[in-house]
Amino acid sequence: MQLAESLPSFVSLLLGAGVLAYCVSGFRRAGYRLRYGMVAVVGALMVLDAVSSLLADVRWPWLSAVVSVASLLTLLAIFVGYFVLAVFLLVNGVVLLRREGRRISNALSLAAGLWMVALPFAPFLVLLVGPLGDAGTVLFAAVFSALLLGTAYLGFCFLGFLISAVGYRRFSARLHPRYIIVLGAGLVQGRVTPLLAGRIGRALELYRRERALGREPVLIPSGGRGPDEPRAEGEAMREYMVEQGIPPESILVEDRAATTSENLRFSRELIDAPEAEVSVVTSDYHVYRAAMLMRREGLRGTVTGSRTAAYYVPSAFLREFAAIMVMNRVAHLVVLGVMTLAVAGFFGLAYAAGVSAGG
Repeated sequence: MQLAESLPSFVSLLLGAGVLAYCVSGFRRAGYRLRYGMVAVVGALMVLDAVSSLLADVRWPWLSAVVSVASLLTLLAIFVGYFVLAVFLLVNGVVLLRREGRRISNALSLAAGLWMVALPFAPFLVLLVGPLGDAGTVLFAAVFSALLLGTAYLGFCFLGFLISAVGYRRFSARLHPRYIIVLGAGLVQGRVTPLLAGRIGRALELYRRERALGREPVLIPSGGRGPDEPRAEGEAMREYMVEQGIPPESILVEDRAATTSENLRFSRELIDAPEAEVSVVTSDYHVYRAAMLMRREGLRGTVTGSRTAAYYVPSAFLREFAAIMVMNRVAHLVVLGVMTLAVAGFFGLAYAAGVSAGG
């Protein structure tokens, strides 16, 4: 292996490793920022590309064979994994709709699975329809390419979101909260649900850990009264906490909030020291978006998640991803708009050139 030939690969490897180190540092400092997950994908691709290039430069027949087999298996795994994921989303979507009811929010995994199945087979379905003509073929190719490119972009964003969510939970600095805010999750007949009980249980773990260290954290159960609820979530959560042995004087109730932003904003009004460290407790799938909203509301601290039923997680993560995309909709719409215009321009020029050549 010639050093001069491999120098670009070494540089790429170092840059990729530097990018990943930057992302890890970013997750510790400000893990709620989505860009670290996006950049981590780029850094990982740089490292993989550099390692592949360096291995290819080694003139060992057995190593070349190993790299070739590994590359083939990777491509096969991606291909098979795509359809396995699609089937998994379809099955999960049906299970969720049966267990949780027929609501749009519960149909996200089913919709994602249907899209993953439909998109690759769209060209074959068009062939069954029959000839579309030159203009029809170009139009279909343009629309299909735009949808494919848009789906790839959303897939990249979703991967960045997942990495950000995992990175935030893995690398966020541990703190000793002065206040522990528990986000509401709805009541059933005025009583705490299993999902909400899981959040409260996680909050009580943090509370008791801090008490064992000689500190006196304050619990803030947060949640207003929904249109179909006989009382505010905050009050029901307080009652549940007292039943679990928590002294009433250690609890401050927030009973007005109807959204996550309001949970955090109204809870902040109960905190006597704005600079106090806070731990926000929610379900595991909701941690990352809650962290983003926490910073927007001016709270200092971290978000902790409680476990959720496995069948509920895929759709819940998709819902959280959709909510985050909506939060940053202007930037994403600009990117998707530029992509669409680029595709339209490319196929428009191609069609015009074909017509000109035919004339």
